[in-house]
Amino acid sequence: MGIPRILIALAFLVLGSIPTPAGDLTKVDRAIAKEPAYRAKPRYCLLLFGPEAKTRVWLVQDGDTLYMDRNGNGDLTEAGEKVPWTGDTVRAGHITGPDGKSKLQVSLRKYPNSMRITVVESATKRYMVGDPDGDPLVFAERASEAPVAHIGGSPSIELSYYWLGADSMALRVRVGTPGLGKGSFAARVLSAIAPPVNAVAQIESPAKNPGAPPIVTKATLKNT
Repeated sequence: MGIPRILIALAFLVLGSIPTPAGDLTKVDRAIAKEPAYRAKPRYCLLLFGPEAKTRVWLVQDGDTLYMDRNGNGDLTEAGEKVPWTGDTVRAGHITGPDGKSKLQVSLRKYPNSMRITVVESATKRYMVGDPDGDPLVFAERASEAPVAHIGGSPSIELSYYWLGADSMALRVRVGTPGLGKGSFAARVLSAIAPPVNAVAQIESPAKNPGAPPIVTKATLKNT
């Protein structure tokens, strides 16, 4: 059986139109102004914020400790940027938003081989980076190779699917900003938008009988 053609329609009354993604993330400066003396082998991830990606926040995992550059100045040795990591989840606290005033809440969850980052800007603006089931985010051993996630950048649509069996398929649609590196897509949590936004998929499959019209099915994708 061939792969069905899938058309996706999204209500962008809240998100707005889909412009061209901004900037070349491969040219982002990966330098860190000042780092602490790590106790374990550090692992790096870089977050960019805002449409122009001018705010840069480093996340560095040092064993059971997380360093987060809250003010985006590249100095990880400042007071308050060291957070103990107990259990699978760490509530890292807030960082300064790209407007210099807003406070964005950041939390991380560890999985056996990957991470997931959640950024909450407001009750209706929430972002998620890393999907352990289909798009795992792995921190890099060097800052120069760190995955780069762009929070709140120009939105685009990411479509993926996987087979559940011979005759069934799981379809996933995410709206967000592409990053650099595997698992770096910064997805907008659509269920946090008021009113909620759901994707509508139109799936076109070939008919069993040759020459017959294709089978067209429409479905609203929940929990996206």
